[in-house]
Amino acid sequence: MDLIAAESGVTKRTLCDRFGSKEQPVVEYLAARDEQRRDFLAERPAAAGSSPGDGVLAVLDASRDRSERHGTRGCGMVNAHTGIDDPRHPAHQVIAGQKAWMLALLTDLARRLAPTAPRHSGGP
Repeated sequence: MDLIAAESGVTKRTLCDRFGSKEQPVVEYLAARDEQRRDFLAERPAAAGSSPGDGVLAVLDASRDRSERHGTRGCGMVNAHTGIDDPRHPAHQVIAGQKAWMLALLTDLARRLAPTAPRHSGGP
């Protein structure tokens, strides 16, 4: 919050007033990153070709390429989660939602590879 206030030239109080809370700028930032990632990855499987394997590889390749372009500090959502582990924090829902979406995308693609494989209903 200090850095955002300094870079924007406004006080932390003004930021909190504009966003409604000190947590909300974090929520907005993570939500925007989530939307960008979903938009970036969602179209990859269909554009990859007709083989389900092509879709999986397209998502994984695109994820790697994006990571290489945007730095190698790891996933922004996972990094944010290390500092926001309280499920009551408003950003926690954004983080968990992005991870659930990514898991669902990859699970759906993997199931297309082996449609007769038994479905796993438990956690990781």
